[in-house]
Amino acid sequence: MLSIDIGSSSIRARLYDCRARGVSQAESTIARPMPVTPDGGSEDDPEALLRDVEAVVDGTLSRSGDFASDIGAVALSTYVGNVLGVDRSNRPVTPIYTYADGRSAPDVLALRGELGSEAHHQRTGAPLHTAYQAPRLRWLKRRRPAAFQAAWQWVDFGTFMYRRWLDRPDIPQSFSVASWSGMLDRRVLRWDEETLTALGVSESSLPDLADYSAAQRGLAPAYRRRWPQLAHVLFFLAVGDGAAANVGVGCVGRDRCALTAGTTGAIRAIIPGADDRVPAGLWAYRLDREYSVMGGAVTDAGSMFSWLRQTLRLPRALEAAISAQPLANSVMVLPFLRGERSPGWATNATAAIVGIRATTTPTDIVRASLEAIAFRFALIWRLLREIVPAKEIVVGGRAARSSPAWMQILADVLQTPLVGATERGTSARGAAVMALKAMGVIRSYDELPASRFERYVPHASRARAYEQALARHCGLYDILVTGQQGR
Repeated sequence: MLSIDIGSSSIRARLYDCRARGVSQAESTIARPMPVTPDGGSEDDPEALLRDVEAVVDGTLSRSGDFASDIGAVALSTYVGNVLGVDRSNRPVTPIYTYADGRSAPDVLALRGELGSEAHHQRTGAPLHTAYQAPRLRWLKRRRPAAFQAAWQWVDFGTFMYRRWLDRPDIPQSFSVASWSGMLDRRVLRWDEETLTALGVSESSLPDLADYSAAQRGLAPAYRRRWPQLAHVLFFLAVGDGAAANVGVGCVGRDRCALTAGTTGAIRAIIPGADDRVPAGLWAYRLDREYSVMGGAVTDAGSMFSWLRQTLRLPRALEAAISAQPLANSVMVLPFLRGERSPGWATNATAAIVGIRATTTPTDIVRASLEAIAFRFALIWRLLREIVPAKEIVVGGRAARSSPAWMQILADVLQTPLVGATERGTSARGAAVMALKAMGVIRSYDELPASRFERYVPHASRARAYEQALARHCGLYDILVTGQQGR
């Protein structure tokens, strides 16, 4: 099957066989960083993104050789928390607004008062925050009323793309993607009526809902000519890339937990049903009709590492330099280049570097930043491990896996063993596994275990130093973020 992953920094497509093994030569990737604007916005051009996805599909099919004629399905994972307005002909009337768009902060405060934060959180599994769709629609209605009125429906990019490829306006949105909007009642699997009422929007202005397994078929004529190999295959609905990543590394069940550190980062567990109470600070989305995804996310993980590489004059032997640095040096960092999500959900949080002296080096700042991201993960893990008492955490995502020094920092801060997943493109593999289950090729998500590599064991001798450093980190957060929120 052909699995497509539309991430926040790249687009990838790859062929997988019926045991979810990648066909190495049959893949294509385009780097495509998420755009941001100086005013805190994050908008993308849906037509340009569509062209890039289609180019990746072209490239993968051209490299597939004889395998292309054996493709039976298309699986799709996408970065979630994105929305665009379309007219009745599926033409975009707005840009794509991404989860990184922070301009709806005033609307978050208004909706918290109208909906009640705790009640909304338990119904939808999502806190009221700029990363989600309800405040964004309120912002659009308030600041861009003409565009808001021009939209017939508000859809995610994956649904828009499938509607274009199959030339059908009735392609539904999956429960998985809908839950990441923060507007789905996670228990009854319907759009949340109280949220719709607060926004003044009708259910008809949002897509119909279905499980990801509600496969569609039948490419439009232009695409049949372009991709004859896909003319009659099944197209499975999009799933959230984070949920797919958990499946891709084999973390399904209450005894397994995954940490992903790519552009963004998250710690997640996939658990049966949707009956658990969602702890304050975490979210709970849907994987499908049977499973929920519980955890927390940080907006800046690998993106912080990339920003440091671009901004500072770093030594060539960076890995060795980071490893040689003392633990929790005097520099302290709040790693919020694009705001905070879990666990504090501070909409206006910004990054800070504190404690710089004349002797501070770029490596000091990098080490302190990597520790700070680990501290954010630790705060999430403290909440999640009460529900998912996993004895080890599987790590996927290129950012962490490319830095053994960072993997050890994470293990030491979390005081939990970490195991790296060898799979490249865990979201693409996870979507492929999900499609295989929907087709009846496998019976459960954990039937095809993912391969693993190095294990990072925490040093018990570092636990106290990092506990103290985490306390200082939280103190800085209280002063610069909580204090600012309270003013």
